[in-house]
Amino acid sequence: MALADIEMSLEQILGWAFLIYGAAVAIWRVKRPEKLFKYAAFQKRWGELRGRWLHIAAYTVAPIVFGLILLWNK
Repeated sequence: MALADIEMSLEQILGWAFLIYGAAVAIWRVKRPEKLFKYAAFQKRWGELRGRWLHIAAYTVAPIVFGLILLWNK
């Protein structure tokens, strides 16, 4: 099976993109949190703990869930 033989719909492509984005942000938050400018802004605005959880919900959980929904409904 060659890469050119794989057929993917727009929903599948977007689903994988959201999954990869959510996973990348999660890894980046652990390895280099100082590079995530919005993460620091969330913590400054909402406090350290609440800002962390809001950022996780908005930039990790939501994209992963949305990606799974897109992939599930292929």
